[in-house]
Amino acid sequence: MEPKDNPLRLHDVKLQRLSQQLSGNGLYRYTVNQLYFNASRKAVRGRGCGPVAALTLMMFPVVILTVTALAADLPILLLPVALIVLGWTIYFAYRISTRHTRRIDPPMDRTSFHTVAVEGWRQTYGQDLPGLVRDRELSNLPEHSSTPVLVVLAPKRSALAALRINDVVNRHRVTLAYSFDQVPPDVPIALLHDVSVAGYHFAGQARATFGQRVVTDLTPRPKAARTAAAALRLRQPRAADDVLGWLRASRLLDDDEVTWLAKGWWTPIESVRPSNLINRVTAAVNRNADPDERAAAAVGFMSWPTAR
Repeated sequence: MEPKDNPLRLHDVKLQRLSQQLSGNGLYRYTVNQLYFNASRKAVRGRGCGPVAALTLMMFPVVILTVTALAADLPILLLPVALIVLGWTIYFAYRISTRHTRRIDPPMDRTSFHTVAVEGWRQTYGQDLPGLVRDRELSNLPEHSSTPVLVVLAPKRSALAALRINDVVNRHRVTLAYSFDQVPPDVPIALLHDVSVAGYHFAGQARATFGQRVVTDLTPRPKAARTAAAALRLRQPRAADDVLGWLRASRLLDDDEVTWLAKGWWTPIESVRPSNLINRVTAAVNRNADPDERAAAAVGFMSWPTAR
């Protein structure tokens, strides 16, 4: 791969390094979507720098023309200066007026990424990136535990893919559900969704449906997504006012978090690394497990069959 040939500026070494980070040097498996979103981070973060850089470069001819016009008493040279200033004024006025509605997406769509990065790597090296699991491989992986101690409920199946491929179902006796009717009775529920208005609307619906059975939300808080250096921050059109009003009234989030989400900012849950997701699920399982089981697990009694 050549950086100049793709909008994400990817090359083989960078892709391999990203694979190592997502897999924790071989400890975890990751999905194509996780690879895509994490590969997009720096490219998304750098968007918006182009106009500023262009404006900086344009200042040089503006200054030169202005100085020349004044020194040589040639006011005609001020005409291009005026046109440049007018053009940039109109452009920045437009940028400011659309700042709450302008989308921010990865500069490369998922289909192109799959073709260039995923298939390109396989064609070059004869195999997939280490730890990568294709979507077609998910069909053979379990979603339900026969004796669950926790249900992880998400609004979409893809949000649970990283947990499936890392065998959370069998290792931690977790059932993965992507609709309310899949939730087994009498089992504590943990929520997992995008950091977005739609994600927290889903969380509110789940809490209204299942009440105190919802014991935790595994999703990173908006304040973490807003401030973390490694977070992927995208932007979509502003949500409907009635949904935003409901979200403020629900008190699920602090006011400043709702304000940030109301501007259209969001972070896909599939941009979170597998290690982070699994650690969150493990902590939730430990908090809600039977006290006797927790004591047994602490001394290794429950874990010896899966020891390596």
